Amino acid sequence: MIQSCRTYDDSNKRMIFLLACSAPIEAPEDLNDLLSYVFLHTMDEEDAALRAGLENMSLFAQDNQKELQEGFAVSHLSQEALDSTPEDFIEDPDLYGVAVQYEVPFSSRDIAYCNTAVNGADVYTANYLSYERENLSELDCFLAQECPTFRFRSTIESSLPFGVEMISRYINELRWIEYGEDMAFVQRSWMEGEAESTADWAKMTANFYIGVVFPTSSGETQTIAASWAAVLLGDFSIPDDIAKGEAINGLKKNGEDLTNWLSENDVPE
Repeated sequence: MIQSCRTYDDSNKRMIFLLACSAPIEAPEDLNDLLSYVFLHTMDEEDAALRAGLENMSLFAQDNQKELQEGFAVSHLSQEALDSTPEDFIEDPDLYGVAVQYEVPFSSRDIAYCNTAVNGADVYTANYLSYERENLSELDCFLAQECPTFRFRSTIESSLPFGVEMISRYINELRWIEYGEDMAFVQRSWMEGEAESTADWAKMTANFYIGVVFPTSSGETQTIAASWAAVLLGDFSIPDDIAKGEAINGLKKNGEDLTNWLSENDVPE
């Protein structure tokens, strides 16, 4: 759709003013494409493209609430989305992704605080054995919503079945964006290199995440999150049905862990 232009005319001279004739930004409507689109535009200097993506993601969630809350498989991130990071990623045939929606009865700022200022092992107790964070930009400025973006590196030690432990490192990027009368935020992350495993037969070669935390009029939040991972057991990737169930349960557990931590702890004003 093209916005209209206005033409001004009088009997003595004709003047034409071109006002707002540029086409509005169009974001995808399909969730698979939207996830790549939002991942791609998270750290844009301007927020117009990201805003369009979030609006369509919210509409998709409204129309597909039951399916999204149950969780389902999604396609790979696009190569364009992968290229928006400083790493040289290529599409991995073993990469498997899922998306899910969950509610947390706390504000978007509370969740941002948990994901940036609190030790991850204290929040996500079932997932992490240890968690270290190196801030790559100003955290206090971000939490005060005076800086729109924040970056950090995380080093995570996690436990897997059969007594396997794994150390992985991630770059995380977060972005505030106005949403109604409140603020939403987007968080994306990717794994740096391959994970270090205590078992030669268990490997994770790639891991990506995108999450959008939407505020609601009641002061709670709705999160749409997706993650992709390539996990190999020996020379074989995990079967799709097992990978789907484990990944969806993991994302849903994030919502439960956030709710539990915030119910038991105060967030500084």
